[in-house]
This record gives sequence, structure tokens and C-alpha cells, in this order.
Amino acid sequence: MPGFRQLTSDPQPNYKTNPPRTQTCVRRFNSAPTLIATLLSLVANAQTVPDIPHQLVEQRLCLGDLRNEWFTVIFPRAEENTNYSGHSEYLYSVVAPNGRSLFAVRRQFDASGFHQFDTLIRRELRSSDASSEEIIFVPFEALSQFAVSPNERLMVIAGRFREPNAPGKKQDGIFLLDRETGNVQPIASYDSLSVQIRSFNVSDHGAVIYEDDGAIVTFERLEGRTNRVERHPGRLPALMPNGQGYFYANAESLILDDGKSKREILHATHVIGAIRVSPDASFVAFGVGVEQDGETQLRVCDLRTKACVNGPRYVDWIAGRETFWIQR
Repeated sequence: MPGFRQLTSDPQPNYKTNPPRTQTCVRRFNSAPTLIATLLSLVANAQTVPDIPHQLVEQRLCLGDLRNEWFTVIFPRAEENTNYSGHSEYLYSVVAPNGRSLFAVRRQFDASGFHQFDTLIRRELRSSDASSEEIIFVPFEALSQFAVSPNERLMVIAGRFREPNAPGKKQDGIFLLDRETGNVQPIASYDSLSVQIRSFNVSDHGAVIYEDDGAIVTFERLEGRTNRVERHPGRLPALMPNGQGYFYANAESLILDDGKSKREILHATHVIGAIRVSPDASFVAFGVGVEQDGETQLRVCDLRTKACVNGPRYVDWIAGRETFWIQR
């Protein structure tokens, strides 16, 4: 997926949920105790997988797909579309890592119909709907991609910066915005929407992570300055909401980089949808390719037990890239 693509107001797709399949290998054992222990282990594992939807319901967590004019909860159970009030249509939108706020950009045109400008908004996500819009005034003429810190104070934005003190001066790039002070700090260049940059993340302390054409790029903020720390192979990075490292996909694994080491947390083949960590850092969701029919499937895993369960399949878009955790 390019660094940015415009979402379209597609009709609600028909979801098909495939229950997880358990493959049991039957072997011949020499002792009855070993056989009993093995059977008990299989039963325990079989009980763990269906438990994930129940746990999410208890913790009031769900996964929702964002669209131009509405969002839909698709897991642990499907719900009807929740339409945004005010006839708003959003070009790009994300949910903050805390799962409680929607941030989106609405593209508008002036009276002549030629000059465009982007308006950044925030909506509080409530138990059954989204609040009215709160306009966020930022010195950007156009916003391509962005992410919000868990405390919602910091944003990393890829777009066209307009210097407030020099209206004619514009600059395309990746910037760190402090919403509280209004300070904007350039981080890296961003010359074209076709650049393969995606999966932006920013921590409460100003660490920035994103993917640049198959490489994970990380920045740290020290003494008011943001400096690049590392660049290594990997895709679809996702910060832990508690700031304790980040996940990324590499080969057939989900890797956790905790700042000291990189280690496999889950074996995951064909990860093609963005990785999302739940607000309590207990669950992870991502999209996987289904080779036999070209579809993509949502997968949700418990990080404590490593048990996983499949969510709905998708035909017309990639699972996980528009799917975000919502705290209800």
C-alpha cells in the first residue's frame, strides 16, 4: 500500500466469519499418563481460543473499521454502521491508541472550487456513537497521513506545512506537532504521495516510528530535538500504548522490539494488514493473506496466552489497515 490512499464510501461488505480450525495429530503413546496429559493440554488450548471474544466484551474492547462517513464494529461481534453527525466525509481517519477518540481530516474547497485545504477534526468515541466535531487548528495546508500519541497531545503528520509567520513558505515533510504548545518540528522529508511510507506511530514522549519501503525507521526525542535512532528491515510497526517497545512484521513472525532486544512473539505468516495493539496492551490484531482465494482475514491474538482467533474475511480491502481498537 502506498504511503496514502483515499478511502471510498463503499457499501457495507458481507462479512463471513470462519471459525478457527483445530488440527489434531493422533500419535501412539507408550504410557497412559502421557496420553492423558496431552489430551488435557489439547482441551485447554481449544477452550482458550473462543475465550478471546468473551474477554473483549468483558473489557469493553472492540475493533472497528473506519470509512468516509461512518465506522462499523466488526469484532468481537458485528454491529450496524455508526454514521458521523453533520454529514461529514473524511479523507483519512485514525483512532487514538487509547481507543477513545477519532481523528480525521476533511478536504474542503474554497468558493472558487479550485483551492483545497484540509481541516483536522477530533470526535470522542462514546458507547454507541461519536460526538460532534472539534476542529483542531494546525498550520498545514494538506495532510496525507498522521498518528496520535496515547495521551493525544502529540501528533506525527505527513503533509504540507504552511509557515504561519511566512504565508508563502510551504514545505512537504514529516513533522512532530505538540498540540498543547503548537510547536511543529520537522523530522524527515516526504516528497510525494507515492512514497512507500506508512504505519505512523508517536509515543507520549515523542518517539516516532514508521515504515519506509520495507524498513522500520525510529526516532527519539531528547532535549526538545527528535533524532533518528535506527533503521532496520521490517513492516507495519505498531507502538505498544504503554510505551514498552513496538511490534512489527518480519518474514513469518511478529517481532517485539523492547529497546533492548528483538524477539519473536507470534508466528504469523503473510501479514499484510496493519498491526494494532489494544489500549491495555493485552491483545494484538492484524490482517493476514488467505492464499487460496485472494481474501484477507482479520486475526486477533491474546499476547498473554499467545492464543489467536480469526475474525471476518475481507474481499474488497485489506483487513487491519482501517481497523482500529475502540474502548467503549
